[in-house]
Formats: sequence, C-alpha cells, structure tokens
Amino acid sequence: MNRYLVIGLVIVTILGLFFWLGQRSKNRINWQETYEEKSKEPYGTFIMHDILRGYLPTGKLEDLKEKVSNALPTEGEGVTTANYVFIGDGFFTDTADLDKLMLFVHNGGRAFISTNAVPNYFLKRISYTVCDTVHGQEPEDFFEDYHSFKFDYGDTAKLNFKHPQLYENHPFITDYVIRNEPYSYPWSYIDTLESASVLHDCPEKTSSIALIGTFDHTKINFIKVNYGKGAVLLHTTPLVFSNIQLLDSSRLRYAEKAFSHLQNGIIYWDTKSRVARDVINRMNGSNIKLDKDSPLKYVLAQPSLRWAWFLFLGLVAAYLIFVAKRRQRIIPVLEEKTNTSLQFIKTIGLMYFRQDEQVSICDMKMKQFQTFVRERYKLLSRNMDDEFVKALALKSGISDSDVRAITLYEKRILHNDITEDVMIEFHHLLNRFYKNCK
Repeated sequence: MNRYLVIGLVIVTILGLFFWLGQRSKNRINWQETYEEKSKEPYGTFIMHDILRGYLPTGKLEDLKEKVSNALPTEGEGVTTANYVFIGDGFFTDTADLDKLMLFVHNGGRAFISTNAVPNYFLKRISYTVCDTVHGQEPEDFFEDYHSFKFDYGDTAKLNFKHPQLYENHPFITDYVIRNEPYSYPWSYIDTLESASVLHDCPEKTSSIALIGTFDHTKINFIKVNYGKGAVLLHTTPLVFSNIQLLDSSRLRYAEKAFSHLQNGIIYWDTKSRVARDVINRMNGSNIKLDKDSPLKYVLAQPSLRWAWFLFLGLVAAYLIFVAKRRQRIIPVLEEKTNTSLQFIKTIGLMYFRQDEQVSICDMKMKQFQTFVRERYKLLSRNMDDEFVKALALKSGISDSDVRAITLYEKRILHNDITEDVMIEFHHLLNRFYKNCK
C-alpha cells in the first residue's frame, strides 16, 4: 500500500477519534468553577444572575461588557443608589479599575465582591481608605508581608450571619461536590478583622469595618467596609452563589439575605475581572498550594486544554510511528537536462529543404496554423472562407488582408504550387501573425 495513503488514513482516523470524543464531551457536565453568568453548569451563576435581574423593586441589572475603568459610572444621581456585583474564583483589577471602583463607592455606590482571592493591594486600598480618601497614599510598610486570605480544607462549610435579624439557629450547609461526590475544598476566610483593617492606626474609625458573616462559627467570610458615602461588601465564599448550591432552598435563603445589603438601585454585574484564584495567589507571593495533585490536573480539567493536550499527544505518537521507519536513501543529483527541441526542429527543417520538399513544409506549417487557431480562438478551419477570415481577424486583431493572404496558401499547397520563394513568403507571413496576434 502507498506510504502516503497509510499516513493519510492514520491522520483521518486520529482526527475522527478526537471529533467523536469531542461530541461525547458536549453531553458531559462541566464541574469547573467558571462562575459565568451564561453557564447553566453546576458552578456557573446563571441562576444568581437571573435572580438579581428582578431582585430589587426599582432596580435593574446591567452586564459590564468592558473593564471597570471603562464601563462603571461614577457620577450622576443613580450612582448614590447603584450597586456593583462581582462573583468569581479570583478578583483582579488593575490600578485604573480599582481607582474607578473606589470612586464609585466613595460617591455612594455599594460594591458586593464574592471571591476566593483578592490581590494584596486591594485589601490595602479598602483598609487604608478607612482612614483616608480615595486619593490617599499608603505607608510604604503597610501590609508588607500579609497574604490576602487564609484557607481551611474540607468538603463542607457551615455559613451563618452575625446580625440578629439575619442569624439562624441552624447554619446554612454548603458542600463541594464533583460528579455528585464530596471533595475536599479550600474554603477562603479572613483571619481577623485586624487583618483587613488598619484600625490600630485610626481607632476613631472602629465602626468603619463591620463583621457580617462567618463559616464554621469562627472564620470570617463576610465583612462590610464603609467608605465615603458607600461601602464595600467583601464575601469569601462565592461557591454558595453557584447554580448547584441555589437548587437548595436553604442556600437560596442565604443568598437572599446576603444580597439584602444591596441598595435599591441598578446592579452592575462585572464580567471582566474574573481570574483563577491561583493567579491571585501567585501575584500575592503566596506559597499556599491549593491543588496537591499533578499540575496536569488543571489542564485536563479544562475542556479546551484537555483536547489540545490529547491532540498534541496523538500527533507526537503519529510522528514517532512514521519517523521510526527506515529513511529513504539519498537520491543522487542528476545533471540538468538541456532543451534540444529547437536544434531538432532546425535539423528536420534543413532535411526537408535539402530534399526539395517545400510543399510538405508549407503543409505542416498550415496544419500548425489551423491547430493554433482552433485551440486559441475556438474557430474551425475546415473551410477558411470569408466568414472565417472576418471572425479570425476580429479575434486576433490582425487585418483582414493578412488573414486572407494566409488562407490563400491552402489552395497553392493543394495544387503543389509552392516554390522556394513562396515558402519563404509564407513563413514570414505566419511569423508576423504569431507575433502580433492577441
């Protein structure tokens, strides 16, 4: 069997296998924490997003399609009752985004941020602004070695609120499952209120940071930081707002109580600041490893990365299979062939000329001319009458007289009325036609 045919069949088979596996994967449930508002997978936020759309009596929900610095309004009457909502595994904003967000809060807005990890500079900013304005400068040694959140591993967490009107005797049980099986999960929490504030530097502002909720009775997962006319609501358990959690009536009640801290105005839902918490932890210089398994686990957990990895392995295997075969011997370099057709034509023409075969030579030239006309202009040359002459002259751009002069030689060839001078004239006439025709 042809070697290239075998290679083609192997490649088609591999691609067909990947296509089949890809079609099967479409029907599988994605258990990754995406927190995407359009995702109906277990750890998407489609339900929470839909609830917030009609949650407030006079408010509405608007998705921010661009970065916070470009899309979040900070001025106008509506800002004093507006809300900013972020739900994601990791929360990332650059300096421009953070300035815009804090200005939004300073002017009366409320920022509800539920995430497993935030940058150190974010905690510095919201804590330091307790004692200063949105444009204040931080001390150089402020929060020098502090990492944003701590983690506690377990497959469940017991959430509750501190406020008497929100507190319930039975905590809200939140569990982490994959394929309906419980798995250990790194639950984020704030170590102490002092870890998120600089109240020891400004004791007169002790009421600016309030504890709202905890998990496992002692670990802080929900605080409120007053700033300017507004407040930042920092929540460290975004998992409770995912689709699979909100299917339970108890967790749905928890979500309603958590979002009761919003103002009765428009809700701006941030879709652009989500990153993986590992990204934030590396950025913070944290040595905490959330995943004790192989680094390949993350690649295999992402559908697009998983299929890219499998495709790479398949191509490497195919390459090794075919390259491992004996290579073909080096083909020796052959001398370049020379074109001797012109010399051959001259030799044959001289032979005819010496044998006084002018009629045969002209007959061959006439046939070549007719073949040329038929192939180039699609004209039949059986009867080279006036109609043929006019058509050829029109298509070739040669005058009627020259075309008619060529056709007259057909009769002279038939009657053997060809001398040496006639042959030369016929030759020049054809050359002129070939050089000037379109």
